[in-house]
Amino acid sequence: MKMRLLIFLSLLFVAGRVTAASVNQTMEAEEGGSVFFQCHLDHQVNVSGSPVKWSKDGSSNVVHLYIRRQDHADAQNEEFRNRTLLFHEGLSRGNVTLQLSSVRPSDAGGYRCYVRLQGASCYFTLKVGRKGQTTGAQQGDSNTTRPPPEDLTKPVHTRRRLREVSVGIILTVVGCFGVLVLMICRKALIHRRSRELGAGQET
Repeated sequence: MKMRLLIFLSLLFVAGRVTAASVNQTMEAEEGGSVFFQCHLDHQVNVSGSPVKWSKDGSSNVVHLYIRRQDHADAQNEEFRNRTLLFHEGLSRGNVTLQLSSVRPSDAGGYRCYVRLQGASCYFTLKVGRKGQTTGAQQGDSNTTRPPPEDLTKPVHTRRRLREVSVGIILTVVGCFGVLVLMICRKALIHRRSRELGAGQET
């Protein structure tokens, strides 16, 4: 019984640690425009006090670094200086969105967002095209890749997933509690019958 309880608690712990999706998202941007990399963490956890690191093609190539509630431009790779913006207001809701402006052909490649508090990572692949040549679904207008306005303030898919996870955990807890109560009642009944049988044999 104790082993089952430990397994159940372990499952709850693992469920609580599920964080950002690791699926590699492909983004497109025009040369000279801007692109928004949106990393949504599950449960809308507050990560405003957590170190956040954006890197490109390897952890040593720092695109943007956020530590102790401040951006650290001195840690950035020179080619990204004065071209990145981390939206601090979204961090309290688990929304780690980075804007890269004045996009260059050399910006094409793989990007990773790592949030230390959750041990979570988001991955992106950026493709850069000349003006008028980008046709991807991520393109917002003639020179800027924009997220839908609600994405920066109301991550709907995150809330939906949070509700699903919460309902699942609640149902699991209720079910396990019910099984636990039944097992206790059954044990008490067996003990009572044993006592009654013992008393009967004594008489």
